[in-house]
This record gives sequence, C-alpha cells and structure tokens, in this order.
Amino acid sequence: MHDKSNQNAKMVENFLGELMKSTEESINDLFTSRKDARKGALANLTPALRLVAAFAIIISTGTLLLLIPWAVPTDQPLSLVDALFTATSAVCVTGLIVRDTAMAFTPFGQVIILLLIQVGGLGYMIMASMAAILLGRRIGVSDKVAIRQALNLDTGEGMLKFVRNAVLVTLSLEFIGAIIITATYWGDHSPGRAIVLGVFHAISGFNNAGFCLFSDNLMSQGNHTLVVATISFLAILGGLGYMVIHELLYWHKKERKKLSVHARLVLITTSALVVIGALVFYFTADMDWGQALFLSAVGRTSGFNIQDTGALAPRVQFFMTPLMFIGASPGGTGGGIKTTTFAIMCLAIWATLRGRNEIVVFRRHLSQNIIYKSLIIFLIMSVFLVVFTLLLEIMENLDVGKILFEMTSAFGTVGLSMGDGGNLSMSALFSTSGKLLVTAAMFFGRLGPITIGLAAALYTRNSHMKYPEGKVSIG
Repeated sequence: MHDKSNQNAKMVENFLGELMKSTEESINDLFTSRKDARKGALANLTPALRLVAAFAIIISTGTLLLLIPWAVPTDQPLSLVDALFTATSAVCVTGLIVRDTAMAFTPFGQVIILLLIQVGGLGYMIMASMAAILLGRRIGVSDKVAIRQALNLDTGEGMLKFVRNAVLVTLSLEFIGAIIITATYWGDHSPGRAIVLGVFHAISGFNNAGFCLFSDNLMSQGNHTLVVATISFLAILGGLGYMVIHELLYWHKKERKKLSVHARLVLITTSALVVIGALVFYFTADMDWGQALFLSAVGRTSGFNIQDTGALAPRVQFFMTPLMFIGASPGGTGGGIKTTTFAIMCLAIWATLRGRNEIVVFRRHLSQNIIYKSLIIFLIMSVFLVVFTLLLEIMENLDVGKILFEMTSAFGTVGLSMGDGGNLSMSALFSTSGKLLVTAAMFFGRLGPITIGLAAALYTRNSHMKYPEGKVSIG
C-alpha cells in the first residue's frame, strides 16, 4: 500500500512537472522575438498581439461552452451575444452580468464560468508579471536571458520556478479562502452547497471577478461578516500582484529587510487610495466605516458589492469613477491603468512643480522611459474611455453619467454597475450593439495596459543621435 501511494505521488509530481514545463515554454514563446522560435498560427504576431490572440481564443472557447444546452436551464436559452458577454466578463474578471449567475446557469454552466475566471485571472497575472519585468527593456535575441537577469536567476530553471510559485501561491490562497468561507456556510447550507459556495467565491474573490452565486451579490450576506471579510482580503491580495505577494511572503527570509521600489510603491499607493476613498465615503455619504472601507478597497477592483450601487449618493458614484479607472496593480488580477501608473504620474507632476528634472522615489530615480510609458497608457486609456462612452450614449440614449460609470467599470474590469432595476448590470438593458461595445471595452480594458506596455517595450530603440532643442511655450 505504501509503495502504491509513493507511485501515485510520483505520477502526480511528474504530471505537474510536465504541466509547468509546457507553461514555461508557452511563456517563452509568447515573449520571444527570435524567428526560429515562432511557431503555429501566431507566428507573425508580436508578443503583445500574441497575448491578445490567446485571450481571444479562450473567450471564444468559453462562449461556445456556455452555448451548450447543459449550461443553462431549458426554459432560459442563452443568446450568442449574452454568451459572449458572459465569457468575456469571466475571462477578463470583470463581473458585469446580463444573466443572473445564480439562477440563469446550471451547475455545469457555473463551473464553466469559474474555470474561465481562473484561467483568465491566473494566466493574466503570470503574463502581466512577465510583462512588468520586461517593461522598459528592449526585447533582444533571447528574452529568457533578460527575464533571468531581471529575476536574478542563475539558470533557466528559475523561469519554471517563477511560474510554479505563482500557480502554487494563487491556489494556496484560494484554498485557504475556500476553507474559511465553506466553514462559515457549513451550518446554513448542506455540506455540498457550502463547499461550492466556498470554492466559487474564493476563486472569484482572489481574481477580482465579482461573480457571485447569490442573485443580489453580497448584499444579503451582511450577517456573514467573515465571508465578506475573506472575499475582501482575497480581492486586495489579488489586486497587489504576484510579485508583491511573493516579496511579502519571503520578506522575513531576506538578510536585508527591505522591499523593492516596486513593492513599496504599490503598497503605499494602494493604501493611500483605500484610506482616502474610505474617508470620502464615510464623511460624504450615509455609510459606516465597514461599508466605506469595503467600497474603497474592493469596489476599486472587483464587482462585489454589499450595497445597491445604483442607490448610492451621486457624489459616491462620481468619486468611484476615477478609483475604478486607476484599478489594481501590475501583475495583479484587477484591471485599470494600474496604481503604479497613477503614482508615477503624480510624482512627475510634483517633480515638475518643484522644478526637478527627474523623479526620485525611495532614493531611486525613475527612468524617462517609465514616465513616458505611464503617460502613454493613461492617455490612450482615457481617449478610448471617452470615445466608447460617447458611442454607447449615442446607441442607447441613456443618462451619460450612468453610461460613463458602466463604461469605466468595464474598462477597469471592475464590475460595479448602476443596475437594470433588478439583479443584473445596467448592460442588460442595452441593445445588441451596446452589449458588444461593452464587451469590447472589457477586453481592451483588461489587455490594453499590458499590450501597450509590451508594444512600447518591443519598439523602444536607444538612439545616440541628438537633435537641436526646439522651444515651445505652454501654459
């Protein structure tokens, strides 16, 4: 019996090893620029476009799976547009819904949604972490060498270790969250139902997806404080990004108890946004501290809500818009332009007002390339948000404030919505063209920042040629 157990354990270990190896090869192929390594249908695409194509394939597959009759009740057929919208919202971990996840999908359909959330969240987190490492670095002959150097890895095994640790940390945190939520629901539901609720909401929480197996999201779960707190904590961790989580987990093992500039900037910016948001909500709206903290911390990155968003004071809805636009951190499961992008822009403004030529943070100066790329991401995302909002307002002829909120939620892959008057997102009221536009916004909002960053990193060229300075008046 003991030998058989060892044999089974060895088989599982070999399987995981092969899985991680194939994942590593996929990442290498995604980021490589060598012609001899380009294979298959994605051969002629840049690394950025290959990432976009990969997510498009996952969404298409999810759409087809949701159209299977077993995925929905027989009396509630799912249209192609609604299936595409739901699959995109799941893969892009947004949380906007046009069909009630709890009632309009069978257990089979809910499993499909959960798998799409996990694949979309985990896959993006790993790819975004790699992109963050490569950001600002010219992709040369061997990107694997560049990644090893950025991670301070001695051998190629370091890449495999990076991917394996990211997967293990994610699954471990989700497992712990699932245990806590399951234990909380154990007395209120059957054991099977409690386990389903625990697993689904732990995965949805860590990935900042906002999908819920309760029709009113978490509004009826106020008596389960531990459930709400666990989901909130998972969402915050997921929004920090794997690189920061990794540093925090192994911080005590370092000889120098000092976090990297990236980790400190992420933690300080995230904390500042949460505190400022909570203070604004508490003093300007009828909220207690718990509600204010939840909306400020979780509402910025995921679609979970413990209050009716449409019933919130207009000032709260107005202030939530820029918070959703900022979103989570690089390499995290949330969307938005990212906390570091926002922080760098604030630091650039402060440095300019003080007459400084460079940005210094934690006694380290930031390169001009990082500043330019942050500005590019902000401007491109802002322009697309404005254009998409105007197009949607023209299509639907609804209140432009509500349209802007819905579109910002889609671009930031947040999932909060003014609602359709029931339990669905406002997008459920839109026409087919309106739903497709919101679908496109979720897709671009999820992949836009990382795609722009990768494209900028790929086409950055160092030039020694200097041109005469031109004088332009501003202000």
